[in-house]
Amino acid sequence: MSPTCLPDSPPTDLQESRLIQTLAFRAPLLAGWMLERLRITPQSVRRAVEEGFVHVYQLPVITPLNVTGPVYRWSPGQPLPEDGQDISAQLRGRWAGRVPQVTPVYTCSPLAAQLLGSTAGRLPAPQHWDHDLLTGEVFTWYVRHAPQEASRFIGEHQLPQAGHRVSDPDAFVSDSAGKIVKVVESGGRYGPAAVEKLLLYAARRSLLLEIW
Repeated sequence: MSPTCLPDSPPTDLQESRLIQTLAFRAPLLAGWMLERLRITPQSVRRAVEEGFVHVYQLPVITPLNVTGPVYRWSPGQPLPEDGQDISAQLRGRWAGRVPQVTPVYTCSPLAAQLLGSTAGRLPAPQHWDHDLLTGEVFTWYVRHAPQEASRFIGEHQLPQAGHRVSDPDAFVSDSAGKIVKVVESGGRYGPAAVEKLLLYAARRSLLLEIW
């Protein structure tokens, strides 16, 4: 979707600004139903789109998954599972039989990403849509149930990219001093090997891990 105008400074409307910053720094995609839960009004959404800060697409996606908490939690000091088989089975099972529905999906525009210093600003490849919307759903859960942690939720586009062939976790949560203490991963249709990589990533850095 092409922006209707190209302003050279961020918006002043607080809800509009919150929407843009969420897409730029916390969740790369948000579905329309998530905006209601984030208490962002249709007027603010429309203004962000009209000003060219947010793009909206009609996409065939699977959302929501109606998450109520992580599928798996790990804390430093706990034993690691022998492999990722059981966790992988849980993650894959919840996608089984789900049929994509055309849904309005919002993403940060290149303009907004450039102004804010985000590495977002483009629609992900189709194979990532469901996964990235799950990240949006997870962030929405944090806002509603753990607002202090939501304010310290650091999406992958807020940090420098890890590099070619290196996987970035979907998000981190920092403590009140700004130190990263938790890895937050949206569990796509992950196989055991992908789960095991996440477990080792957290264990080697002594970070809490949530796989949603």
